[in-house]
Amino acid sequence: MHSASGLRLQASSTQADVSKVRCFLFSTHPDGPVLVNVALPPREYAVEYMDVSRFFPDGAFSVRISAVPGTNIQTGTHYRIYVGMHAAPASINRFFLETHSLPWSGNILISRYQRLPGSNVITFGRMQKVERAWCTAIVLSWMRECISNGVFSPYVVIAEGAAQTVDEAVSEEEM
Repeated sequence: MHSASGLRLQASSTQADVSKVRCFLFSTHPDGPVLVNVALPPREYAVEYMDVSRFFPDGAFSVRISAVPGTNIQTGTHYRIYVGMHAAPASINRFFLETHSLPWSGNILISRYQRLPGSNVITFGRMQKVERAWCTAIVLSWMRECISNGVFSPYVVIAEGAAQTVDEAVSEEEM
């Protein structure tokens, strides 16, 4: 009797662990990326549909990364970057502006894909602190590609509701 209830507890805690993943959030604060827990969607949905609305209240889009952006260097493991839709003004991301001189508004979230052990099921993994530098490099490379290739409009929406070009935002920070 005791061992059966113990197995039930173990199974339910394992199931709970699988329903949440850890991702790096590059918030608008200058502190850099932090690990956050994000709930996975129900199994009938693709893993990419996890609920990121608390980080992107005006909606988000995502892109799958299989190589370091701007290079042919394969990442080995695939990643997914989520960014806001910018349907409303968002705060400047101070981490990227102050640390890397890259103007960006709003949060950026990165998750890592993994295959569940013993199956062909692809899901997101629980990222670890040791992945911080690598994930930062991937996000920075992706941002530089977006800015240089004009994937987004040349404007960065800032909290005050004004728009600045990328060059204007950088030159103001240099003053």
